[in-house]
Amino acid sequence: MIKNIVLSALLLFAITSAYAAMPATIKESGTWDALNSFQVIQATINKQNEKVCLPTVEFTSKVDMEQLQTELKTGIQKQEAIFNLYHDGIGRPKKQGGMLYASDVYLKDLKMTYTGFLSKLGYKFTVSNKPAYEDREAFKNIVYSRGIDESKRESDKKRKEEEKEKARKQRKEKPPTRRIETIYDVLPPGVIPPATRKDIAEINRRIENMKSRPYETKDVEIDPVRWASGVCGLLKEDGTITGAKVEGRKPQIKIRVPDTKGWLTPAMIKELEGARCEFMLQRDYNGHEVTENGAYLIRDLYLHKLKLNWEEWLEKNGLKCPDFENKPTYAQQPIVLDTEYLPAVWVKTLAIAACGVTFPKKNVLVKEKEMLRVFPPEVKPVSFKNYAKAFDEKYANCSIGVTLLICPDNKPYTELGQKRALRVYFSDAGTNLDVLQKELIKEQNKKK
Repeated sequence: MIKNIVLSALLLFAITSAYAAMPATIKESGTWDALNSFQVIQATINKQNEKVCLPTVEFTSKVDMEQLQTELKTGIQKQEAIFNLYHDGIGRPKKQGGMLYASDVYLKDLKMTYTGFLSKLGYKFTVSNKPAYEDREAFKNIVYSRGIDESKRESDKKRKEEEKEKARKQRKEKPPTRRIETIYDVLPPGVIPPATRKDIAEINRRIENMKSRPYETKDVEIDPVRWASGVCGLLKEDGTITGAKVEGRKPQIKIRVPDTKGWLTPAMIKELEGARCEFMLQRDYNGHEVTENGAYLIRDLYLHKLKLNWEEWLEKNGLKCPDFENKPTYAQQPIVLDTEYLPAVWVKTLAIAACGVTFPKKNVLVKEKEMLRVFPPEVKPVSFKNYAKAFDEKYANCSIGVTLLICPDNKPYTELGQKRALRVYFSDAGTNLDVLQKELIKEQNKKK
C-alpha cells in the first residue's frame, strides 16, 4: 500500500516536472488561410478553423494601417505553415477569447517567418516575449489597433455610405424583433433576475459591464437605450424631473406617469428627490438620445437604495405604470456606429472623463473648440486636481488624433449633447490617452 502511494507520488512529480520544463510554445502544422486584421489571421490547425493572434509587435515609427494590411494580404497568400503556439501548461494550445496565440509563424512557401516577412517589407519593430492575453494593453491593441495611424480612403467612404443606405432601407422594411419596456429588457436573459436585485454589489458590477460593453469591440454597436448614473431630482405630476444630476450634468428629463389626476403625493416626491439611480435614456434609430420639448426621454430608471425600477416603484405606491409608447423613430434594435479620425490639439483636462481640444482644420463634424467625452482611467487618481495639472503641463498643445464616433445619419454620436471620442492618440508619445493616464496615475499614487 505504502509502496503504491510512493510510486504514485513519484510519477506525479515526474509528470509535473516534465510539464514545467516544457518550452513556452509548441509547434503545430497547419495552413495560413487569410489575414483578418493586422494581428489576427484565419488558419486551419488539426483540421479545425481557428483564429490565431500573431505576435505582438511595437513599431518604432508610425505605420499606415491600410498600407500594411494591403502588403500583408498581397505578400502572404494561403500556404502551409508551422505555428509556434503558446500552450496551457499541459501541452495543449492555449485558447482565450476565441483565439490561439502564436509567438511566430513559419511560412513554408516564403521560407521565412511572419516577423521575418515584416522585416523584409522594411518595417522596424520589437517583438513582445509574452502572449497578448498576459498583457492587457497588448490585448487592447489587438481590439482597437492602437498606436497605428488611421487613414480614410474615398473608396472606403463611398462603400460605407452604400452600406449605411442599405441598412437604413432594411430598418424601414424589417419590423423590430426586440421589444424593450424596462431596464431589465436590455440585459441578457437572467442578468438581473428578481432574486439578484437585492444584491446591490452584484447589480453595480453588472451595470458597469453593460455600460462599457458596446465600446469593447472593433465595431461599436450600441443598444437602443443608454445607461446613465445620477441622482434623481424633483418629480412633477406631468413626469418632468428637474434638478436631476446625470453624469455630472443637470439636464431636464421626463418619464411616463399615470394619467390619474393627483396621483403624485408629497411623500413620493420626497422619496425620489436625491435618490441615487440609473437612468435609461431612449435613443432614436440613428443612435441619438431622444428629447421632447427640451427634456431627455427616460424609458425607465433603477433606484439603488430601494432596489426597484420605475414600474415597481409605482406599484409600491398603489399605481399602475402606463405602457411606453413606441414611436417609429425610436430605436428598438442595436445601432452600429462608424468612426472618423480627425487631427487635433490637446488643450486641457476638464474632468476625469472629459477634455478640451481644438481642431485646426475645418470639419462639418466639429467646431474649432470642443469638449469631448473620453473614457475614464481604470484607476482613479488620489487627487484629480494634481493629476490634471501634471497631465496638462506635460501634454498641453500636443498633436493628437481623435477617433470620433459617428451615427448612421453621418452626425456625431453624443451623450447628453456632448460628443464622444472612442480613442485619443498622442502622436509624439506614440500611444493613446488611457495608457498615458495609467502611467501618470500610477506614478502619482506611488508617492502617496
